[in-house]
Order: sequence, then C-alpha cells, then structure tokens
Amino acid sequence: AGGRHPFLGQYKVGFMKDGKVVALDVTHYSNAGNTMDVSKPIMERGLLHMDNTYKIPNIRGVGYVCKTNLPSNTAFRGFGGPQGMLIAENWMNDIAIKCGLPSEQVRKLNIYHEGDLTHFNQKLEGFTVERCWEECLVKSNYAQRRNQIEEFNRCRSA
Repeated sequence: AGGRHPFLGQYKVGFMKDGKVVALDVTHYSNAGNTMDVSKPIMERGLLHMDNTYKIPNIRGVGYVCKTNLPSNTAFRGFGGPQGMLIAENWMNDIAIKCGLPSEQVRKLNIYHEGDLTHFNQKLEGFTVERCWEECLVKSNYAQRRNQIEEFNRCRSA
C-alpha cells in the first residue's frame, strides 16, 4: 500500500489591492506512483476543492496524474480534498503577503456566503463556514495571540 498522493500546485491568481480574488488559474500535478490505482478520482477531488471555501468569480483548474518510478500511492481520508485545499491556502497566503494585509482579513473577504454558487454550480444552503470561522477566531483568542506574536517578534528584531 502506498501513501497519500503528493501534489504540486502551480497557479496564477488575480486579485485587487484589498485582497479580493477575481480570478484563479491553477494546475495540480499528483504523483500516482508506478500504477494508476485510484489516482484519477483523487485528482478529481483535488480539483473539486481547488477553491477551498473561497468565492472566485473566474476559475480554471487542470490536473495531471503523473506516473513515476515510485511505489503506487492510494487513497486516504479526504481523497484528494486536503491537497486541493492546501494549495488554495498557499495562494491565499501569497495574496495576503503581496497586499501587506493580515491573512485572516484576506480570507474573510473571500469566503463563500450563504446562497453563493460554487465553481461547480452547487448553491450553498445551510452554509455555516462564516459562523465557524468567527467562532474559531474568538475561541482561540486569535487577535490576542497574534498581538503577542507581533510583540515578541518586535522585541527580538531590535
């Protein structure tokens, strides 16, 4: 039995100065290993989740399953979804850095809302991600911890 499929993501993302995403062109490459096994449906799931929880008005995703000389990879929990979502979080971090904005601000700006349509035309009904996001920020004391980290780093860089 192989391991989880390693993915490589290459992307171009269009965004405004405030961090609002307007377009995404992403290519996923997965290491299937030396046999196909379940690599194709894992890639399909990775592309299904290429937006993670973010509304992107113009989106294109392409996936390549790559045969290599390594042992075959197989399915794990998430079935390609985590790989697609982690690639999304990478470009989201890049946007925050480029805009000089806090990453949580850029994420919140782009998050799906109740009633939105996904890139595969699913209408989001009973959608609780916004509430979950806010609860996580509050229950983790995110703002306080972020301030403590910034203060710690400021004291150490002087």
